[in-house]
Amino acid sequence: MAKLRSKTMTVLALALAGTLLATPALAEKPPHAGGGKPDRQQAGPGDRGQGAKDDRRDDDRRDKQRAEQRDRKDDADRRDARGDNRDRNRDRDDDRDRNTRHDRDRDGDYRNGRDGGPRAGAYFTERHREVVRSYYGERYQTGHCPPGLAKKRNGCMPPGQAKKWRIGQPLARNVIYYDAPRDVVLRFGMPPEGHRYVRVAADILLIAVGSGIVVDALEDLNRM
Repeated sequence: MAKLRSKTMTVLALALAGTLLATPALAEKPPHAGGGKPDRQQAGPGDRGQGAKDDRRDDDRRDKQRAEQRDRKDDADRRDARGDNRDRNRDRDDDRDRNTRHDRDRDGDYRNGRDGGPRAGAYFTERHREVVRSYYGERYQTGHCPPGLAKKRNGCMPPGQAKKWRIGQPLARNVIYYDAPRDVVLRFGMPPEGHRYVRVAADILLIAVGSGIVVDALEDLNRM
């Protein structure tokens, strides 16, 4: 009996020893033990605050980049607008220069007869003057004054205004003119193509149709 109890005590002692030896191994189990899944780290309050700051910095950087892009686009649009205005002004100046040159050349052509038409100041002849004297002489002497002329003791006179026309220049817009009398036109003969005979006060003019440029004139009809 004593021998059996001794064996039992020996077995219990060996089992206890084995348990004590296995305990450190269990205590030293590595972090990745337990199904092979690592523990998930939890962000603390400090980590969450730092992330929010990083997000705000990213948003600010993106906002700044968008603002810079808008500014660059606005600058480009303004430069394009200034360029368009310069182009329009340059085109307008070019058109004005061309018109000026055209008017100057046109006036030169009239003065020199280079356009194939009558030369300025050299169209009417003594024959035309005789037609005017024959037509207007008796009418002026009897005081039968055409429109635009005032009846005076010495005939029909312009109403005291300075001449508002000049050979080689267009008639002013405020100049009142009348068609030359039909009898005078028939006796003159047809005017050059693109021209017409008109009367301004006591003067007969040959003017260009459209531009109104005075090509030649018979002045002071009542004194011929």
